[in-house]
Amino acid sequence: EFSVFARDSLLKVTCFEGRVEVRPTESDRVLRIPAGQGVKIIGAQSQALSHEQRSPSWINGISSYPEATMQEVLGDIERQFGIRILYPDSLQHDILHTSFPHSSLEIALRQVLEPSGLTWEVQNDTLIDVIPLQ
Repeated sequence: EFSVFARDSLLKVTCFEGRVEVRPTESDRVLRIPAGQGVKIIGAQSQALSHEQRSPSWINGISSYPEATMQEVLGDIERQFGIRILYPDSLQHDILHTSFPHSSLEIALRQVLEPSGLTWEVQNDTLIDVIPLQ
């Protein structure tokens, strides 16, 4: 059992059971990833990851991020809830250690934004502005 996360030039593969092989480029290099480990590949750079999960959190309706940028996490909230989130460019590379449930947009925003000192304002059914707390 494994999980694949692919967005733009980012690829994350996490193995939960058995072993998975990953070929990050068209080269002959093959990464063999055993259970409890993973790999994060951005362009030509790769980084080994480890975890203690027994199964992917999304199976239980939760997206988890042991280390991700604000841009990645907010992008996933946008996809999950069919909305658009506007936020300052200065936040896009902030590193988060967070998770959010797929069942509630409000709880997802609270869990992701409040620990970073941010709040939000709903503009309409599909548009949300992220605002730094003052």
